[in-house]
Amino acid sequence: LRSTAFYQSPLYPYLMAAIFWITGPSAGVISYLQAVLGAMTCALLALWTARSFDPRAGWATGIFAALYPPLIFYCAPLMKETLGLFLLSLFLFSTMNSRPIQAGVSLGLAALTRTNLLLMAPLAALRFWPRLRFKGLIYFVVATVLMIAPVSLHNWKQSGD
Repeated sequence: LRSTAFYQSPLYPYLMAAIFWITGPSAGVISYLQAVLGAMTCALLALWTARSFDPRAGWATGIFAALYPPLIFYCAPLMKETLGLFLLSLFLFSTMNSRPIQAGVSLGLAALTRTNLLLMAPLAALRFWPRLRFKGLIYFVVATVLMIAPVSLHNWKQSGD
């Protein structure tokens, strides 16, 4: 771990380090994994759209997402955008399907990729309240906090903030 607080969101570099530790330092491995995450993002967006609107809209969304040049481009370079989009798509899909623990875990991990995604938490809380009431809300909050707590505690220990 670092001897100072994290300046940026740490999930992507630590995930890369873990993959490099397992496979050796190869940017190609990361690019292939990002391509898989990009494809899964397209599938999640298609499923989310199909459930929200209709199956034809889902198919169109999946195809458009798969052919969208920025999504294709960002899969190759070693950048956190592909991971962040996948985790955000997983969060949206989990929220729509009333899976508070999965939504909390995916939002917490997404926040470790892009901190500003924590702004989605109140919207998800509103989504869980009508169906699952207090229990689903608690599961969602606890799962989210458990994902970001290690980084928050590290930063507090290293910097006092």
